[in-house]
Amino acid sequence: VDEDTFNSPAFYVYDLSPAQQNKLAVHVMLSHSSGAAVFKGDESDEALVARFVSELQKAYPGNPFHNFGHAVDVQAVIVKTMKLMEADKFLSNLEQFSLLVAGVGHDIGHLGLNNGFLSEVGHELAIKYNDKSPLENMHCSTLYQLLGKPETKLFAHLSPEDYREVRRICV
Repeated sequence: VDEDTFNSPAFYVYDLSPAQQNKLAVHVMLSHSSGAAVFKGDESDEALVARFVSELQKAYPGNPFHNFGHAVDVQAVIVKTMKLMEADKFLSNLEQFSLLVAGVGHDIGHLGLNNGFLSEVGHELAIKYNDKSPLENMHCSTLYQLLGKPETKLFAHLSPEDYREVRRICV
């Protein structure tokens, strides 16, 4: 997908194949200027992001809406919104990159059901999270489990303070 197509109001992520959606998510994370806050600036960055996005894609079930296409669409909207608002004037690179990660991971593992239903039927997630936003808690927990694996640890080079800031933003 070229820049003009991506920036067009007619751009529709769901017209892309799953492989193209994957490549787009990787490209967005690597090409956005905010990556400077996270990456080392060498060839290992691309492999790390590709592994992260591939593992993330696998963790999204194929349900009709809360799927990987939706995640990439949200990430694309975040990029376009940050550009439109000139976010670099008031958000740091670290904050912007955190939003890209949160956007693409926000519905990871979604069951295709809603919180009310999960609580009503006593689903294990509702029990685990005491009926308090069980899906959102699961999404965040699952995202951070993925980010904690050595092979997909996007934030490995951050200071403890910066890591806490990223986590605060994502949570």
